[in-house]
Amino acid sequence: MFQLSVSFIEQLGADTVVHGAVAGTAAPLVVRLAGVQRQQAGAVMPLRCAAEDLHLFDAETGQRLGSGA
Repeated sequence: MFQLSVSFIEQLGADTVVHGAVAGTAAPLVVRLAGVQRQQAGAVMPLRCAAEDLHLFDAETGQRLGSGA
């Protein structure tokens, strides 16, 4: 599990997209969550997910890392 320091939230109806950084770092992170999530900028959210649900991208090229597909 890790912590997400929330920068801003996009409420998209069926989903909520949370933008922020891994707490204590400058590593950007964007998380799509189902439904309406009641978070605010400045909040810290605990997160966990299965490794197979992660999508990682190279910051310089934008290419997906380790897609396996």
